[in-house]
Amino acid sequence: VRFAQKLAIAQRRAAFVQLSASTATLCYSAGVPCSAHAPGPGGEKPYAISAPGGVAIASPVAVLGFDAGGRPDIAAALDIQVTGAATHHVRVERETGYVHD
Repeated sequence: VRFAQKLAIAQRRAAFVQLSASTATLCYSAGVPCSAHAPGPGGEKPYAISAPGGVAIASPVAVLGFDAGGRPDIAAALDIQVTGAATHHVRVERETGYVHD
């Protein structure tokens, strides 16, 4: 999620993360499934991260977008829960797009 925000700012274009219960995929399009894959940190396309066995991602949104300034397309702060042996929270702030735990 943080990399999507950085990519949007660096390339001065919108970037999206498609979230499911077990994967996060980086895209240039908001459509599901992704029609325009964005590169990962090493240039790999498509860039998708799979959760290890026993870990689940719970997000109130299926697609999270960031504009060219890194601002998210959400109306309120977003809390993405990652559950495995314990529950961790990844938060995205509404105005700045700041991603933190």
